[in-house]
Amino acid sequence: MTWEAGSVDRALRVLVPVSVYPPGGTGRTPPPADFLGYLLAQREHGAEFSDITETTVDGRPATIVTATVADHLDGSLGCPDEQLPAPDCFGLQPELILRIAVIDTGEQTLLAWVRDTRGDGSTAPEYESFMEMLATLRFD
Repeated sequence: MTWEAGSVDRALRVLVPVSVYPPGGTGRTPPPADFLGYLLAQREHGAEFSDITETTVDGRPATIVTATVADHLDGSLGCPDEQLPAPDCFGLQPELILRIAVIDTGEQTLLAWVRDTRGDGSTAPEYESFMEMLATLRFD
């Protein structure tokens, strides 16, 4: 699910990945049980993570990170459909700064992120509204 702002500079996405393309791997795999560990291991492929925050979303453990990368990691965040090739899935991209919430629902991982393409440091209002949105999520 995606919500885009009036410009393409900003967007919010929510995804339950059904498969991922691990960087340096040979193809599609099921999402790992330790999705946060998998995400942070993308450092080995050039990803950088900052502003790591532990929190909860509707009582479930969540970690929020800011992610950047120098080279494309197509499909590294996941795919909404098992049949999609890596370029049609979601991954860390050099033109994007992502503030990502990795939420452990108990049965699967839910990812939510806000995207910034400007990179001009003016993300504080978007990050604040992102946190406010996360506070409204309910799992039934």
